[in-house]
Amino acid sequence: MRIIAGAKRGTNLTECKSEAVRPTSNRTREALFNILTGGRLPFDIHGSQLIDACAGSGSLGLEALSRGATGAVFCEWDRDALLVLKKNIQKLGFDHQAKILSGDITSLRTWHAPPAQLVLCDAPYDSGLTTKIIPRLAGLGALQSTCIIACEVRHSETVSLPDTFAPLDNRRYGMARLFFFRYQPA
Repeated sequence: MRIIAGAKRGTNLTECKSEAVRPTSNRTREALFNILTGGRLPFDIHGSQLIDACAGSGSLGLEALSRGATGAVFCEWDRDALLVLKKNIQKLGFDHQAKILSGDITSLRTWHAPPAQLVLCDAPYDSGLTTKIIPRLAGLGALQSTCIIACEVRHSETVSLPDTFAPLDNRRYGMARLFFFRYQPA
């Protein structure tokens, strides 16, 4: 597993060996970022704040930082994954741009970080967590109006979010399906 593009391109990441974590494949991660940065969506990664929900080793959020995002909040509850996440943040030198929230993201009561323009959510397959996490973040004020949400689920799963999240795209990559939404609060 390595950073695909940007300032830290080619850097190998430490992989998490926890059975609770399933890393996004390089192919799917590359496809996700090609969609985000290719002009198909109303989004510019440069200077953006993001949330990497269910961060695992941090590969999605770290890829975004490498490509020009300025700040990231990594949310993770698995102890082994947290150790690997911290190691990867330090390895890439993103200590000042990254904040780690350890614990269950669906139980958060307050948000103490800038509102995000991008959410990357790679919850465990078949867990249903994506449909809980995204509305919870919106309810906490963690999402900026027009925030882009990119979710990875198993190819047979679907993601249904409240009407304040407009579907933009969805694509299949092997075992994965990527869904893209835009937050449009009333």
